[in-house]
Amino acid sequence: MSNGPFYLAYAMAQDQDQPAYYRAPLCENLLWFEAHLPVPNRFQRRMGRASTGIGVCWFRGNAAPHIGRMRDMCVILNEIGYPVTRHWTAEPGLPIYQDDFQIVALEHTRPTHECW
Repeated sequence: MSNGPFYLAYAMAQDQDQPAYYRAPLCENLLWFEAHLPVPNRFQRRMGRASTGIGVCWFRGNAAPHIGRMRDMCVILNEIGYPVTRHWTAEPGLPIYQDDFQIVALEHTRPTHECW
């Protein structure tokens, strides 16, 4: 199970206990993403039978409309009670999927003393 912003947005958009003023814009943005953002065909890298990790999804710098829509959804998720933070990096890790708007990458191995 995922705990990313898309997972949360879909869950809250379908939650009848949430007010319509939250559900409606979440639905609108999710429909926009369904039309304008390809679904990655790969989130893991396998070596033989073993998985080497699950990828982290990043928007590319040229995906301004996507980033804006995600920002709008995250404001709503924050208001509902699910804090979402943004992270930027020039080195997202080992790419396992890419398209014009996003990259899925395995995180770099981090030293145990370093916090990101």
